[in-house]
Amino acid sequence: MPDKEHLQPLIDAIAASDLTIWNRWRLENAATIPDLGGIDLAEADLRFANLSDANLIGANLAGANLFHANLRRANLGRATLQSADLKEADLSSATLTYANLSSANLQGALLRHGNMRGADLSDADLRRADLVRADLRRADLTGADLAGAQLKDARLSEARVEEKALKKSENWLGSGISRLEKAALRVLKSKKTARNRTRGPRSKPPVETPAGNPS
Repeated sequence: MPDKEHLQPLIDAIAASDLTIWNRWRLENAATIPDLGGIDLAEADLRFANLSDANLIGANLAGANLFHANLRRANLGRATLQSADLKEADLSSATLTYANLSSANLQGALLRHGNMRGADLSDADLRRADLVRADLRRADLTGADLAGAQLKDARLSEARVEEKALKKSENWLGSGISRLEKAALRVLKSKKTARNRTRGPRSKPPVETPAGNPS
């Protein structure tokens, strides 16, 4: 449950459609770490909100507008961010373990050093996102758009990710990426191999023998 004392200025800001109320409260209470765990802010307008370091574990932010929001070091473990707009948001060093970010807009978002282990990023828009040294182990990236994404030193073991999506990322297997964990790719290739095996070898057409020359 969120702390009522921390929650009230945020609710007031949302009601007044003026996030400066909340951001001012953060400045005046710089030593306070907002405890907003489990809060329901689905579809809330949180553009430019300062939520850095906040406890947002299990929060419902589905469909919320978090454009350019400051979520540095925030704890969003198991939070719901499905279809949320996180374009250009700062999620550096944030915790997003097992969070639901499916279909989220993360274009140009800063996610470097983020912990996204086990997160659902299926169909997410990660174009030009900064994922340098992000922990994406066991994350689901199926259908995600990684065009132009920075993946230098990202950890991808056991992640579900399409090889063609990785190839669209910035400097794929080039100088910009010093170490991509290849376990994820081995999983994909093994799936392709298994699929080909189930199809079996192509059967050769029967050889026709000329009339009068039985084989």
